Amino acid sequence: MRYFAVVGGSGGENTMESRVLASNPIMEAFGNAKTTRNNNSSRFGKYIAIQFEKKHHSITGALVYTYLLEKSRVVFQAEEERSYHIFYQLCAAFYETNDPELEGMGLKHCMEFNYINQGDAPLVDRMDDAEEFRETNKSLTICGVDDEKRISLWKLVAAILHIGNITIGKSKGDEAQLKDDDPALVQASELMGIEAKDLTKWLTKALIVAGKDTLQKNMSSGQALAARDAFAKWIYASVFDWLVTQVNKSLEVGA
Repeated sequence: MRYFAVVGGSGGENTMESRVLASNPIMEAFGNAKTTRNNNSSRFGKYIAIQFEKKHHSITGALVYTYLLEKSRVVFQAEEERSYHIFYQLCAAFYETNDPELEGMGLKHCMEFNYINQGDAPLVDRMDDAEEFRETNKSLTICGVDDEKRISLWKLVAAILHIGNITIGKSKGDEAQLKDDDPALVQASELMGIEAKDLTKWLTKALIVAGKDTLQKNMSSGQALAARDAFAKWIYASVFDWLVTQVNKSLEVGA
């Protein structure tokens, strides 16, 4: 892909070739992770169709197809592995450089977030997460994601980290219990623009439809943990799909 973009390129950031190249850091940030065998392993399937102008061999458009994103990696990693790069990029950008764009998101060192510290591998050889975040940000801009959308994107990614830190307790009958003042619960809710009480209900109550009636049942602590993780994975998969759509819009013929 880089070969075709360079050969047919005309220079500048606002060209089809530059947007094709910019799509790669975005997809790697959100779809790649460190494994025990590969520090930049793609955890999803990707196929890119590139369209050319026949006479000058320049790129006129492209379309990215993705499938089988490894959603489980959002909430669990094996020893010496990491979750998706973007989580560590986000933490490093704030923790190491105090990026003002990330103020108020409750970010801290990556090892303080349960969803991304399980592999005990916060650093990757020859990879500067803070610098990689700047590259991801730049690539998003090139692909037409404006400042407002980028801030909303970072809030959702940060919210996932805080969701993983929500403490789910249990009563004597093993019913799930959340504290209203749990800092992670409050922060995640604020970042998503919802009430903490609503998030608590989603994570601890199950709706059962019986004919025309809808019943509400208390979840067990184990069920609530599963619901919490499923919610985080759903958010991440939705963000990933949205990014693919944004990238494809920027790569449309005539864009």
